[in-house]
Amino acid sequence: MYKKTCAAAAALLLAAGTFSGCQTADEMPALAADNPVSVVSSFSSQHPDISSSKPKPESSSASTVTPEFKEKLDGYEEFFNEYIKFLTDYNKAADRTEMVSQLADYETRREQTTNALNAVDRNALSKADAVYYEDVTYRISKKMDSIEKMYPSSTTPIVTSTKSIPVPNPPKPPDEPFPPFFPSDATRSSSSSDSIPESTSTVPESSEQQSIAPPVDVPEPNTSSLLTDYTRKWGYNQLNSQQQTAYARLFECAANNIAAFSVEDLNLDTNDADLIYWAFDYDNAQFLTLGSGYNYKYKDSGKVVEIGIQYGRDAGDVPSDQFISRAQSVIAEAQQLGSDYDRLKYIHDWIVNNTSYIKNGPLSKSEADGPVVYGSALCEGYSKAFMYMAQSMGYECVCIAGVSGGGPHMWNMVRVGDFWYHVDATWDDPISNSGPILRYDYFLVSDSTIRADHTIDNPFAVPSAPNNYQ
Repeated sequence: MYKKTCAAAAALLLAAGTFSGCQTADEMPALAADNPVSVVSSFSSQHPDISSSKPKPESSSASTVTPEFKEKLDGYEEFFNEYIKFLTDYNKAADRTEMVSQLADYETRREQTTNALNAVDRNALSKADAVYYEDVTYRISKKMDSIEKMYPSSTTPIVTSTKSIPVPNPPKPPDEPFPPFFPSDATRSSSSSDSIPESTSTVPESSEQQSIAPPVDVPEPNTSSLLTDYTRKWGYNQLNSQQQTAYARLFECAANNIAAFSVEDLNLDTNDADLIYWAFDYDNAQFLTLGSGYNYKYKDSGKVVEIGIQYGRDAGDVPSDQFISRAQSVIAEAQQLGSDYDRLKYIHDWIVNNTSYIKNGPLSKSEADGPVVYGSALCEGYSKAFMYMAQSMGYECVCIAGVSGGGPHMWNMVRVGDFWYHVDATWDDPISNSGPILRYDYFLVSDSTIRADHTIDNPFAVPSAPNNYQ
């Protein structure tokens, strides 16, 4: 699953949410076998991302890591190694009574170390220090993946888990700041527009089941447009029939701003919930209110009974009419052109020429209205805008997650005729000291071309792209 690249925040909060506040092992809450657990899995595309800058000319930064800086980061990494080992031992221990106070101490130190990582002044880093900073934080992120697997539903009565989509971005420049590795407490509790809303869940004292959202009636899909006919979309068609049913309900909820829906009849587990949401999210750019991920409730057996959407913006807060009007104007111009290549090139060029890359900003930076309405976006926004316009013209198109330049990234694949191709509008829009640049290095290219500097790490299988467009 694509969550694994940046699972550190999830793992940290998973551990904290599971055990914090328990004074003795006997105080660990118990869960009735049929009582659903509420899990908030906010896979947010709104967090600052790990590698959040675009290709830029080389600077004259020093080529050697500063010894003091290296010693400090090595100390942070050493702590997380120790922290992971302790949690592993804690999970295996039959009697945790004497370990509870140690756990509280580790949580305090974990918070302090996380804040110290966030406090690094990335503006002041040399090229070598910046590279080393990313290497260390990436290694910590990978190591923390194991934490989430330690706590199966049978031993975790309640989990509040805030997870970040490793928001896709191009390679880092040597002289640009890096965003926070973990979302700091200040970020999570702030009232800024791009913070993840706090979510809390509690286990009811009684053994009665928590309420579950009612089923959602799903009409036949509107087949007049590829935007609304999800049955023709790539992600949907990588799912089994039960997963597709949940996808259809999710689509209907997003279209009508419904918060949650029942899947109790579908026999899904938490891995299914992950896959369903990512397939839906990477297939659809028209739902501008998304952005804070999703949540689910599951029973002690691991069976998911409810899936919900964590909306990033209210329907009244997104510029839907302005977005549709401006996008349709661009699409109308593109459709006047005579070939598939020219039509797709037109929307590619329009997005590149009208979008400034930003690392931080409003929630729109990761949605299609970022480029179309506001003229600024992360690479996820670039990808969502391209997908929206391509699908509006009838081209199958999907977002692809992966890694490039040492950090998470997102781009598109689009089908032209019988073949699929990669398109990375973000990387075709590099930052330059001499002004805007428009290039076609990543426009309608093959797997072998894209893999020269991109690694695919997608939650579901991606199309094959054997050739560059000719």
